[in-house]
Amino acid sequence: MTDNQHTDHLGKYRLDGIIGQGAMGVVYKGFDEDIERPVAVKVLHSHLLGDDLGHELATRFRLEAKAAARCMHSHIVTVFDYGVSDGAHYIVMEYIEGIDLKTLLRQERQIPFRQASDTIFQVLSALEHAHKNGVIHRDIKPANIMVLDNGHVKVADFGVARLASSDITQMGYMIGTPGYMSPEGRSGATVDNRSDLYAVGVVFYEILTGKRLKLERPDNATMKGELIDAIGDPVTAARIHEILMASLQENLALRFKDAAEFSQRLGSILSPDRKHFPDTDELAATVLRTARQPIAALRAQIGASCPTDETASEITTSMIAQAVSYTH
Repeated sequence: MTDNQHTDHLGKYRLDGIIGQGAMGVVYKGFDEDIERPVAVKVLHSHLLGDDLGHELATRFRLEAKAAARCMHSHIVTVFDYGVSDGAHYIVMEYIEGIDLKTLLRQERQIPFRQASDTIFQVLSALEHAHKNGVIHRDIKPANIMVLDNGHVKVADFGVARLASSDITQMGYMIGTPGYMSPEGRSGATVDNRSDLYAVGVVFYEILTGKRLKLERPDNATMKGELIDAIGDPVTAARIHEILMASLQENLALRFKDAAEFSQRLGSILSPDRKHFPDTDELAATVLRTARQPIAALRAQIGASCPTDETASEITTSMIAQAVSYTH
């Protein structure tokens, strides 16, 4: 199977068309005919296997499947299968309809405080589970956080994950996305669960303020001012600033020790008198509105010939699905 070539089947899975592609691979919408379930099938680009790094990339691809398969959790994209067919390496995942947080931010600029906080709360739940199962994600960023059209959040792409029982990902020096990496990650040092929590702090600040944090020398006064502008309430902004600083400490000993501690601190702000449960309704409305924006632009361009509400609804669902790349 050559790159971008459409075939009817891969292994036992029917392929119904491309829904996303990136530097590492192509993702197809597929169908498991044995149990009649829609799936997403991620296929490693075949041309990557032909050079000196081919074996390492194939090994990392298999590690991605192993890492995600360890983490059966409602806030993690589920992996069903891994295989090689006619030289094509593939991972079979749950097919979800939603958009990644990067796309959402591109359209919305920033996300309201409660929605942003509930997004992070769900990410922390996923990481708490992953860390307990010996998996460090190592590439937490908006592009790897999927927001479904029901407001639920799922963490995706364990392509550079580190397994406690494996040293496979030690072959590289600096692994991850520099703009979201912890100081120890940027230096190439060994990372642990606290490196993921650092990245969560960076993402949280970005979705609250719509601005990327300067990791080298984050300015406290600037951070506080932007948080007040984003949140509105200075008292709440100050408490969120304390949480961010606890996740962004350069000294590991001063950082949150685990995702549970991070989420408990955040939950105490969101629901002071009870255990916090995310409200997904408003986030779902934001996702659907964002997905419909291209429909509104299309209407403005072609006027009366634009799709009807019913057709637009169908197109919206399709567009949401198309935005799920899995391949960042």
